Amino acid sequence: MVPSGVLCNRGEKMIQIRNLWKYYGSFCAVESFDLDIQSGEIFGLLGANGAGKSTVIKSIVGLTKHDKGAISICGLDADNYPVEAKAKMGYLPENPSYYGRLTGKEFLNLAAALRGKGEDNILGLAQRFGVRGMLDEQICRYSKGTAQKVGLIQALMHEPPVLVMDEPFTGLDISARVALKETLRRRAEKGCAVLLSMHEVEVAESLCTKVGIMKSGKLAVCGAPSSVARATGARNLESAFMNLMG
Repeated sequence: MVPSGVLCNRGEKMIQIRNLWKYYGSFCAVESFDLDIQSGEIFGLLGANGAGKSTVIKSIVGLTKHDKGAISICGLDADNYPVEAKAKMGYLPENPSYYGRLTGKEFLNLAAALRGKGEDNILGLAQRFGVRGMLDEQICRYSKGTAQKVGLIQALMHEPPVLVMDEPFTGLDISARVALKETLRRRAEKGCAVLLSMHEVEVAESLCTKVGIMKSGKLAVCGAPSSVARATGARNLESAFMNLMG
C-alpha cells in the first residue's frame, strides 16, 4: 500500500536522490550523487558524453537498478513503491522505441489506456507539436523528429506531477522546440517538477530555473544558471561548462 497522505504540493521536494551509486562491472558510472527538485522547478542536467546523466535518469524511472542510495518521487520510495512512483511520472527516453506497425494514434491510445488517463489530451498536444495530421500513419514511417514529438506527447498527455526527459530537444524543428519550451514552462507554473538531461547549454540557460553539471559520475556544481556561472568565474553557462570540463 502507498503511505496515506502522500501528495505533491507546491514547494515540496518532488524528486529526491540521496547518495546514489551505480557500477557497471568495475566502472563507477555515478558516485555519491545527491539531488533535490521541487515542484515548479525546471532542472537541467548537463555534462559531457559518459558523464553519467542517462544513468541517473534511468535510475530515477526504474530502468536501471542502482547499487546504493535512495530515490523518492513525490514522497514515495521508488524502491519500495516502484509502480506507484512511476505513476507520478512522465518519461521520455533518449532513444524512444515504438511498435512500428502501430499508427501514432494507436500507440498514444495504448499508452493512455495503460495509464487510465490522457486520451483527451492527445489531439491538443499533437496540434501543438505539429503532428496532428500524421497520427494515422504508421510510426515506422516517421522521421526522427516526428517520432520524438510522439514520444513527447506520451510523456505529457496524462499531466503527471513529475516530468523526466532525456535529451528532449533532439531532432525537433524550431517550431516544436519553441512549443516544448512553452509547454514545460506552463507545466512548471502549475507545480510540475521537470528534470531534463540535455546538451543544449543555451537552452538550459534560458529555460531552466536550476542546472547541475556532471563530471565523471559526480555532480560538480548545482544552482541557478547565473549562480553556476559566477561560482566558476565564467561570464555565462557555456563558459562555466567549458571551465569545469577543462
